[in-house]
Amino acid sequence: VLTVVLPQMVNVLVLFYGGRLVLEGSVSSGKLVSFMLYLTTLSEAFDTMGAMWSSISEAAGAADKVFELVKRKPELEVQPRSPIVSLACQGRLELKDVCFRYPSRPTRQILNHLSLKITPGTVCALVGPSGGGKSSTIALLERFYAPH
Repeated sequence: VLTVVLPQMVNVLVLFYGGRLVLEGSVSSGKLVSFMLYLTTLSEAFDTMGAMWSSISEAAGAADKVFELVKRKPELEVQPRSPIVSLACQGRLELKDVCFRYPSRPTRQILNHLSLKITPGTVCALVGPSGGGKSSTIALLERFYAPH
């Protein structure tokens, strides 16, 4: 309410005071109109800057979340000196009877005997309700966690 009322109050006060100055002859009516137009333009510019600042703040918050995901480290123990084994990559993805619980919530079963097969060249989408295990499945595929 204040953001709407305050600019209008300023306009009324400037018009009232400017009108008195015009009647006294110390300011021309053209200068008063010019000043009112300048004030309106300036007010609109500040409104636009405020809206942009809000959008920039939202974008910065979203960017923080993205960078947090990018910097995320796997919880799997990886031997730093273990040799890299070259696997024959076929482009096929298969999960068989995968069970999973987050280490922070060991009593809550997230995935219960999940089996999934994705063949090369197919498009696959994980869909389901919130809390259904979609993000957990991706986290397992990315090896951020180990299945049980």
